[in-house]
Amino acid sequence: MPTIHHLGFLVRDLGAAVERYTRLLGQEPVATEALNRRGVLTARFSLGGVWLVLIEPVTEDSVPARHLKENGEGFFMLSLNSASLEHTDEELNDRGMSLNWSTLRRGLSDWRVADLNDWESFGAVIQFAESDSDNEEY
Repeated sequence: MPTIHHLGFLVRDLGAAVERYTRLLGQEPVATEALNRRGVLTARFSLGGVWLVLIEPVTEDSVPARHLKENGEGFFMLSLNSASLEHTDEELNDRGMSLNWSTLRRGLSDWRVADLNDWESFGAVIQFAESDSDNEEY
């Protein structure tokens, strides 16, 4: 059974969003990071073994920026845990789905990430993240 790795929310102003979520959650973000390859700034909160990631696009031609322009602020992605993206892809193939290997990239904290290929996700990105859980701090 898949578990949630992280939830991503697009925001226009990361500073304002961090302030609001800090008040809501009663904690500061664990990390704020630029992910230059994706053209975003991020802030990450730890919620009982699941990351909540606020994402501000800083380049107009990135996937997150286009999604923000088309859909506005709010929920952007569901990332599910994967011990091995290759193994996950094999399991998905058995169910008639697959990972889009052209989207394979390194995410925050060097997470290995790939999006689900051609599947209706009702406006959100569905992806799988492979991370070294021994080095992750929730």
